[in-house]
Amino acid sequence: MTIKFKKITLTNWGPYRKEFGENHFEELEDADYIFLNATPGDGKSMLRNGLTYLLCGEVKDIRKEPGSKVKKVTDRKDPSPFLSKQAVGNPDHEFYVEGYFLNDETDQTYRIRREIKVSPNVRTADDLSRDKIETKVLVEIIDKRGTKTSPQDNEAWLNNLMPPSLVDYYIISGSGIADKISNSNLREDFEDILGLGQMGYFEKTL
Repeated sequence: MTIKFKKITLTNWGPYRKEFGENHFEELEDADYIFLNATPGDGKSMLRNGLTYLLCGEVKDIRKEPGSKVKKVTDRKDPSPFLSKQAVGNPDHEFYVEGYFLNDETDQTYRIRREIKVSPNVRTADDLSRDKIETKVLVEIIDKRGTKTSPQDNEAWLNNLMPPSLVDYYIISGSGIADKISNSNLREDFEDILGLGQMGYFEKTL
């Protein structure tokens, strides 16, 4: 079974704030591999964490830039540290991550959406914690005729689609792995495999 990303939407997740417009990454299904290359602070780790949370209901440690200190996540089921601080406390703001995925074998599209509802008692991000949010997951299976069905147990269905133990093999932090390679030749080889070295060349050339 081959599953491909079609579209990802992040709303008030990290730097992806709704007031800046719809944060879509779409028309991805023709790609076998997707590489992200951007300057530190542009939201690569937040996007990777958004995908991981969408598929598994878990978040991961993040690194702001290669070589910097890793920000540890103490509760992998708690998405509250990843919500937009500027949006917290505004009752008009929604918080969710949504994705559309294509099953090449069955020609089915999977719509997956995780919503985070913040308690109305929370006024600022400093008041935010796991016990002050509610989470909900929605799964729709859409066949080629447009008929929609949903599994009886959304979380169990998602665990079968993408077991949390395997997600790191599919959503990879290239710079994070490269940081762990001490041998300079091995590091360069690894960066070349991921395309990181070539991207750096183009950045310097252009």
